[in-house]
Amino acid sequence: MNMKIEPRGESLRMATGKKCLLQGDKRIARYLGISPRRVKYLRRTYGLPVFQIGRTICALTERLDAWKEERASA
Repeated sequence: MNMKIEPRGESLRMATGKKCLLQGDKRIARYLGISPRRVKYLRRTYGLPVFQIGRTICALTERLDAWKEERASA
């Protein structure tokens, strides 16, 4: 199993193929090109596909991309 972990200064991702795990609002925001505050708003209001591991908000890039496409076509 090929697993790549990028340094903390970058967007911390654990990658196995196409699925990447983003940990924290800041990293999710960086991936989407928006502010962390906007991520919190989208989570509460528009059902941004995130989940928690302990107290950390996480998201899979695959699900974020699908969510963005779905929102764009709606």
